[in-house]
Amino acid sequence: QSTSVPTISENVLAGSYKNKDCKRSVLLVVPWMALGGTDSTNLKLVQLLTEKGYQVTVINTLDTAAEHVSSPDLEFVRPELQKYTEDIHVLPHFVRTESYGDYLLHMIKSRGADVVMTSNSFAGYQMLPFIKAHAPTVAIVDYVHMRQVGAEMPAYFENSDIVVKGGFPKLSAQFAEYIDHSMFSSNEEQNWVAETQKEVVHASAAYKTAADRETFEIGRAHV
Repeated sequence: QSTSVPTISENVLAGSYKNKDCKRSVLLVVPWMALGGTDSTNLKLVQLLTEKGYQVTVINTLDTAAEHVSSPDLEFVRPELQKYTEDIHVLPHFVRTESYGDYLLHMIKSRGADVVMTSNSFAGYQMLPFIKAHAPTVAIVDYVHMRQVGAEMPAYFENSDIVVKGGFPKLSAQFAEYIDHSMFSSNEEQNWVAETQKEVVHASAAYKTAADRETFEIGRAHV
């Protein structure tokens, strides 16, 4: 086992981890904790939610101890995230892929989650039908950050012979029946999904984001 894999504290593994002082509990499903525009947005979201009195649990669906061409450090923003929540889980470090859905359901129940939000997580979208079936009262939200015209990310039910490109925006449209509300980084992205995807787009709105120049310069200095 890699020494870079963080351990899980006993309170995180407890049967219930709902903070009674928090008015709402949110599970944020993301791929990793790298440095990038999407990751910076996720970090800002965690900050804003906790400042508003929400309890936030962060679920990573990719191995953050691995290497990736898009970022030299897939745990770069962990120290910043830990300023707002210690409830951070990296599923590949201790959960088999086929058990992701069961573990996420355990997180929903043990944290008393009101909302599950997925942001740029391929596995996050694929688990939505399972979550909706077993936790129907939990609100499901996704955040679409950018247009991905050439990216092939098929849904598990999509015929491999007719996979249509479109990346995460396409997945958002494909899983529309399981999503209660979609958030887009701009009006342009929201309109593009509505115009190019055949599926009916669910309730949605644009929530514009911008880069924090100071954080970006600090991150670039470390790269």
